[in-house]
Amino acid sequence: MLKIQSKIVLFSLLFLLSNFYSYAQNLVLNPSFEQTANGCAGIIPAEGMIDLIDWDNVSNNTPADTCSTPDLFSTCNASLGVTGVPSNALGYQCPRTGEKYAGFITYDVTGSYREYLQGKLSTPLQAGQIYCVAMFVSLADGVPFATNNIGVHFANTHQTWNAPCFSPFTPVPLTPQLNYTCVFTDTTWVRLQWDYVAVGGEQYIIIGNFFNNGATTTANTGQPAFPNPFGYYYVDDVSVEAGSCCQVDIQIAGNTDCDSWLADSGSGYDASFCVTDASINLTATSAMNGATCSSTPVSGTWSGTGITNASLGTFNPSVAGSGVHTITFTSTMGCADTVSINVNSCSVLTVCKESNGDLTVSGGTGPYTWDNWATTTITPANQTDCTTCGGTWNPGFPPIVPPSCSVSSCSTPGYVNFATGTTVTPPGGATQIQVTDGGGNVLEITNLSTLPNCSASCDATITAAGPFCINAAAVNLTAAETGGTWSGPGITNASNGTFNPATAGVGSHTITYTLGCGDVDIETIVVNALDNAVFSYASGSYCLTDANPTPTITGLAGGTFTINNSGVINASTGVINIAGSGVGSYTVTYTTNGTCPNSATFNVTITSSTDATITQAGPFCQNATAINLSAVSPGGTWTGTGITDGTLGTFNPTTAGVGNHVITYTITGACGAVDTMTIVVNPSSDASFTYPSGSYCLSDPNPTPSITGTVGGTFTINNSGVINASTGVINLSGSGLGSFVVTYTTSGACPDTNTFNITITNTTNATITQAGPFCQNASTVNLSAVSPGGTWSGNGITDGTTGTFNPTTAGVGSHVITYTISGSCGSVDTMTIVVNATDNPAFSYASTSFCLTDANPTPIITGLAGGIFTINNGGVINASTGLINITSSGTGSFTVTYTTNGSCPNAQTFNITINNCTNPLPVANFAASQTNICEGACISFTDMSASSAVGGITSWAWTFTGATPSSSISQNPINICYNTPGTYQVVLTVTDANGSDDETKVGYITVSSCTPPTAGFVMGDSTICAGECVVFGNTSVGATSWQWTFENGTPLSSTNQNPGSVCFNVAGTQEVKLIVSNSYGVDSISNTITVLEPQQVILGNDTSIQWGQSVSLTATGVINGVYTWSPDIDLTCSTCPNPISTPEETITYTVITSDSNGCVSSDNITLFVKYDNVIFVPNIFSPNGDGANDILFVRGKGVAELKFFIYDRWGEKVFETTRLDVGWDGTFRGKVMNKAVFVYYLEATFIDGSEVTQKGDITLIK
Repeated sequence: MLKIQSKIVLFSLLFLLSNFYSYAQNLVLNPSFEQTANGCAGIIPAEGMIDLIDWDNVSNNTPADTCSTPDLFSTCNASLGVTGVPSNALGYQCPRTGEKYAGFITYDVTGSYREYLQGKLSTPLQAGQIYCVAMFVSLADGVPFATNNIGVHFANTHQTWNAPCFSPFTPVPLTPQLNYTCVFTDTTWVRLQWDYVAVGGEQYIIIGNFFNNGATTTANTGQPAFPNPFGYYYVDDVSVEAGSCCQVDIQIAGNTDCDSWLADSGSGYDASFCVTDASINLTATSAMNGATCSSTPVSGTWSGTGITNASLGTFNPSVAGSGVHTITFTSTMGCADTVSINVNSCSVLTVCKESNGDLTVSGGTGPYTWDNWATTTITPANQTDCTTCGGTWNPGFPPIVPPSCSVSSCSTPGYVNFATGTTVTPPGGATQIQVTDGGGNVLEITNLSTLPNCSASCDATITAAGPFCINAAAVNLTAAETGGTWSGPGITNASNGTFNPATAGVGSHTITYTLGCGDVDIETIVVNALDNAVFSYASGSYCLTDANPTPTITGLAGGTFTINNSGVINASTGVINIAGSGVGSYTVTYTTNGTCPNSATFNVTITSSTDATITQAGPFCQNATAINLSAVSPGGTWTGTGITDGTLGTFNPTTAGVGNHVITYTITGACGAVDTMTIVVNPSSDASFTYPSGSYCLSDPNPTPSITGTVGGTFTINNSGVINASTGVINLSGSGLGSFVVTYTTSGACPDTNTFNITITNTTNATITQAGPFCQNASTVNLSAVSPGGTWSGNGITDGTTGTFNPTTAGVGSHVITYTISGSCGSVDTMTIVVNATDNPAFSYASTSFCLTDANPTPIITGLAGGIFTINNGGVINASTGLINITSSGTGSFTVTYTTNGSCPNAQTFNITINNCTNPLPVANFAASQTNICEGACISFTDMSASSAVGGITSWAWTFTGATPSSSISQNPINICYNTPGTYQVVLTVTDANGSDDETKVGYITVSSCTPPTAGFVMGDSTICAGECVVFGNTSVGATSWQWTFENGTPLSSTNQNPGSVCFNVAGTQEVKLIVSNSYGVDSISNTITVLEPQQVILGNDTSIQWGQSVSLTATGVINGVYTWSPDIDLTCSTCPNPISTPEETITYTVITSDSNGCVSSDNITLFVKYDNVIFVPNIFSPNGDGANDILFVRGKGVAELKFFIYDRWGEKVFETTRLDVGWDGTFRGKVMNKAVFVYYLEATFIDGSEVTQKGDITLIK
């Protein structure tokens, strides 16, 4: 199996703005360096460029000019090896095409020595035109350096440059327009290519490295630097073509460039296979982009005989068959390449010995070449011969140092040709020979004595076999002689010749039988498919009363029918005798009578008839219990209004409602039956009635009922109650105390009964016993009434059960007190209690301290006058005026008390001190253990007074306003308790031998209620839908801090007094808790919110439809929902669950649904509207009037606008159209065009607004 590097075919077409078309024609003259002026005779080794046509070296190009001289490599120089092919002084490489290629130096380690190739173009480049510039390049594998900077310079005129022959060398002073900037290391042919926009007028192409060593990047290849210290590259197939680069290259795995060239050069094909070779996947590669240093992955389609997978490029030699086959790869970009693959039979060669000792070959194809194994003498002239002799090849440095081999000659065994033909005479003494046929098949014979005589029989004729049916048993094939090998489809044993029709499959199969003596025979065996035995009856089930069924034969007619289980059937027509067969299950078999008989079966069931007659039922009252209906034959289905179970036939009169209802009983199946029945449902009476109350007193009027249902019924009462049977009036006094049940029963066909419970109780007296008036400071009293058991209420009531009234709590004024006895026989009474304010006993003296020598003080009464004054401690006072006799009272501390004589007497005190005023008085002072306390707390006081008298302070007088006790004479009183919130003063009077002093601290003690907070809150709603929010408001009392928690809420917590709106997304019962606190304690409260899970509306997946199609939108998941669709464009309904949409373009619909709980959900769906965007131009047509393919049309679908142009090879427009239905008939200006290839260009706009441009070629044939 051989392969050669594929040839490149470019299909790039360029469309110019001037509407000019040109073919992809290579403008480079002599692009593969094949044309020389004098053939091999004019090619001088290492100086071949001198004889090369249309190329020079950018120098004066004379034989004596050895500076900047590129090289021409040719098979003409193979014997010298310097610039030979494939071996040469710089490495080993075969031409990519033809027999020659060029080479040049891109780097010299000793200096910036360079070589350049200058070629000529057939026509100057056109300004603004894009050209694809390409060349195939290979690094010489015998040099030590690889480089970058393989560049191209275009010039308008021929460039000449006298390169320096000695260091320092300099590159040619030109700047490349195109340059490969990456280090190139491939030693096989790789295509470099660039897109180049012409300036205009360029007619010469120069190739080489235009940069010095400092600007050149190198890589070491591992080869020795002597004798070629260069970077050196071979080049072949240079091209400049109009249009952007578009190129692919078919590769056949397993071969190198040289393998292909050496094996297949001149053979007329690119690779060869045996027909028995395994399949191989061909590959296609793209060129290396000179601007990006990368290649583009190639994808496309393979075609040609033998291609079994158009995507993978699988080539199967056995499918292709013998012959030369053209394989084409077309990339998705429109580029293509072809190769020619030769498939031969690769027949087995056999040799026999004639009676005279001659040898005769058979098998294969002539001509035959015979070789004898002998010793030959080799004089090495190239690297291959040198290596064969075991020597070392020195490529030298031509022309200064010629190449040479370390061995001058050698003797080596090998095959030497001695004859051609079918029958030949072997050389004397020959023991080992080989013969090669024209197809390249080789037979090697290592021992001539073992060859069979030609006179022996050798007959491989196969005994004819078949045809076979595909289900036939395997058979062993036979031939005239045994011992050979069998091959071909269906052969399962190559020795026995076992042929299995099922393995081979339906069709004609080529079977080959090969004998060792060389004879081969081929036989074609036909395998036929089984007859088509398909048939069917109109149904698989029949009743005994049905007509006899006849089958329909869709396969091969004329067969025979049979039936099992004693069924009766016509063997020819297949008509089943239903009555004769009877009830049962049968299998009918149809057997064909064709070449390959086959059978098929069909199952038939014959059943008896059924009776659907319904058993009459009803009429029913509407409130009657559900019943199960019945019919003669069971197993049917019940339907109709009121049917709640279609299988059991359950009829519910309540569900059916009043009226006549048609009930249907259906037995399905081929032998089914149907019956109907009308059931009457009468309305039920309504015994609904009520009394104004369920409880009455004996003294109440006799109650009369209100009948809200059907009138005319009868009333009854239990427990000896007395009632009017017609009117239902209850005689309360006649019935007496107790509980009674009143029953009302209607009359008619469907009576009804209802009950009402009545309680008759005794009467109560709520008259209150009068009390008051009271003074505000009076003690509490318990009020009373005639009948006990009631509830007291009103201002001043501190106990509603005992009727406790507190004048102090009530306050001054008139207060309405209410006494309520609840119940149906309860009563109410009210009373006004007056609370008078206590007298104002306010009075004071001008001072609290007096001397014995002072005048007697008289008080000032600011309250109610006319009261009585008293004084303690032996003081002397006027009881009416309050005048204190200081002298008679003497020194000391005294308390004066004034008591009023009004309706609510009251008293007040005033403390005074009488001193002798001759010695220093004591200084009163004190401190409390606490000054801020809670209600009910007790504290102590500490005396801090000072005295200079002998014996110190002798008495202490404390006054504690609002406290219990309210006074003390202890020096340091304890357990002074305050039970009422407020701010209170404390007064201390101290006395010693010199006199008295007092200290009054106003607002000294602050008493607080110290009440813990009471938690409370309100919420906007207690039942919401998931995703909704609730507003919470704080109603707590006395709190100074708040801690909210919201189960599954957002937020989950808050410390704000009023947290505002909180959202709940999780369905279920969610707890809300508030914890409040102040300085005196903590309180909490919890409540719950019911979060309902919305029924989620579902629209399903997005859908793609063709333009113009309709689609039904289905909203599911919500029961009894309210639907709103938006937008309502192209919808048959915007408020129903299943509207139909016929959109003009891609659209997204949203449906919002509210379920029975008011919960809202939404979903959306996108309808993608697709347009069939198809545009296609055939690449060949034949306007020859035969009625087939005479007119070239643009084919397409979904095209809204079109511009289509056709040009000839000179760029002249020969046809244009803007319509798909207008095509080209192959004429121009009224004349029929000759066979040729034309170029087309089109622009199309599709319905969806997308645009496409396309170009290609069209072949006109006759």
